Amino acid sequence: MAKSISIPITGNAAPLRKVLDQTEKRIGGFAKGVGKAFAGLATVGAGVTAGLTALGSKFDEMENIIVKGTGASGAALDGLVDSAKSVLATVPDSADLVASTLADVNTFFGETGDQLEATTATFLDFARVAEVDTNKAIGAVDAAMTQFGETGANVDEVLGDFLRIAQATGAPMDQLLGQMETFGPIFANAGFSIEETAAILGQLEQAGVQVTRVGPALNRFFRQAAENGEDPRATFEEFVNVLETTESQTEALALATEAFGAEGAQRMLSAIRSGNVDLETFGGLLGEGAGLVDEQADAVLTLSERFAMLKNKALVGLAPLAEKVFDAVERAMKVILPVVDRLSAAFDRDGLGGVFRELGNLARQIWPTIKTALGDFLTAFGSWIVDDALPFMAEKAQELGKALVDWVGPRIVPALQALGEFVAAAAQWLIDDGLPMLVDKLKEWGAAFVDWIGPQIEPALRALGKLLLAIGEWVLTDALPKLVVLAADLGGSLLGGFLNLSGDVLKALGNMLADLGRWIVSDGIPSLVANGLSLGSALIGALLDGLSNVGGFALNIGRSIVNGLIGFLNGVIDDINAFLEFKVPLPFGASFTVNPPDIPNIPTIGGGAQEGFVALAEGGIVTGPTLALVGEAGPEAVIPLDRAGGMGGGLNITVNMPAGSDGADVVRAVQRYARRTGTLAIPTTSLVR
Repeated sequence: MAKSISIPITGNAAPLRKVLDQTEKRIGGFAKGVGKAFAGLATVGAGVTAGLTALGSKFDEMENIIVKGTGASGAALDGLVDSAKSVLATVPDSADLVASTLADVNTFFGETGDQLEATTATFLDFARVAEVDTNKAIGAVDAAMTQFGETGANVDEVLGDFLRIAQATGAPMDQLLGQMETFGPIFANAGFSIEETAAILGQLEQAGVQVTRVGPALNRFFRQAAENGEDPRATFEEFVNVLETTESQTEALALATEAFGAEGAQRMLSAIRSGNVDLETFGGLLGEGAGLVDEQADAVLTLSERFAMLKNKALVGLAPLAEKVFDAVERAMKVILPVVDRLSAAFDRDGLGGVFRELGNLARQIWPTIKTALGDFLTAFGSWIVDDALPFMAEKAQELGKALVDWVGPRIVPALQALGEFVAAAAQWLIDDGLPMLVDKLKEWGAAFVDWIGPQIEPALRALGKLLLAIGEWVLTDALPKLVVLAADLGGSLLGGFLNLSGDVLKALGNMLADLGRWIVSDGIPSLVANGLSLGSALIGALLDGLSNVGGFALNIGRSIVNGLIGFLNGVIDDINAFLEFKVPLPFGASFTVNPPDIPNIPTIGGGAQEGFVALAEGGIVTGPTLALVGEAGPEAVIPLDRAGGMGGGLNITVNMPAGSDGADVVRAVQRYARRTGTLAIPTTSLVR
């Protein structure tokens, strides 16, 4: 059996109690902090849930509005919600207004799909431009179009007409729409169109006529015309013309009072007689209305409205992700909020240790759910990035680029014009002021440079002057005298050479004259005597031949006389040719030969049996075209002299030369012959007489 042991403790226990008290306080503070932390976590969870709920609630609310306005469900409801989102991405209006407008358009006009979206956007733009309530405008326009038999396809045209007429006449759009809804049937029954009716009501409003006062009277006027079997419109147009042309104001007022009633007759008459009720051109108020609403809506968009459009586009682009995230977070919150409650209870029960134990249990329990939710979230986020975010960003980038181009385009033209004007102004300034100013400045700079360079260049000019003086002095005192001496020496040399040359020329001329004299004495006169003797001998021979042959006397005597004369002349010609060829000595042992072309001989006349032909039986040389006898005494060979050397045997040619001729003279004679007839290819000998 165990025994108990008692240990008495003595001393002061106050410090221990103090430490225990402090520890208890700290643990209590920690507990409160943990409690606040879990309370904050719950608050954060509630805040996230509220934010995501608000993000997704916009589309939930749109769906609720469409359901209430149309009663649609299922696939039809999904289609209307998708159309509402498409419209929301193109307008600056709120999601609630877009949903209610789309629901009314679907209800009143029965439209769906693209036509529903286009009409809804048009009514939203119309309401913003005309500053009217969208839903009221839809009801009024639908009523007016129904009265005039217009279909929903003409909404854009009708709204454009209403907008143009209201702006031109100053009629408030709410009032015009109300009058169209109230009095439209009256004019429709009279045969007026919806646009013409709006123009008439606008004219009346512009003229200060209260349509509510004359409307009942007009209704009565049209009804009576119909009851009388008349065309209400034609009757009304004729009556208006009567009121315009009636000279008496009193009479016209009486007619107007009878037709329109006393309450509105005066104003109606004033409007008609002042031309404010124009039933021919309707005051120029008629025109094309299609596209006008969209054009003006885009023109009056404010910066805040453009930001609202951008926000709506982003909201629609984020819708798929927001819905998926909302679902995932909602599922997670359903799990997390009970967990927070369990942790708070564990702390209250077991303190901090209980919290950690509960956390371990919860982690094992809720991790599969969190894992599934996280996977769903990541999958949804990836799908949103690929399917929505990237296409949305690409679309927005294109729209931004287009908007930038649209914004820059109209502004860059004035900028370019301004730049052109600046360049033109600059060019004009350059011509009018810049260049003259530059010229003036250049003149000033030039003058300043001259003023500066003058003192600087003066020493250089002095030095240059001294140099030129020195050069001049040297030329006069040294160079020119030397040049004169050299010129004199050159002139003396040239003159001496000329004098020496002149002496040689004179000597050669003297030698030529001496040769001529010797020739006359030694050759000319003897040759002349010999030729004379030959002529006489020929004359005597011819006389004797004539005596022996009386029949040929006359012919022979004539031939002999002529041949004798020809022989004399040929001798003179040969002497002249020899005389004209001579040498002229030149200085320094040089010389040149004067050798003009020879004068040709005159051919003689032949005789004998072959009268008139040269007989060549004894041989001979023919130096020109000659009539000759060949073979009269036996076989003969007729060959050119330059080929005679190639024949068998030798061929000797006798060349008769004057007395005193040397070998050179013979060679020259042969050369003259060769120049006339060709090269001699035969050996030659000379015989000096």
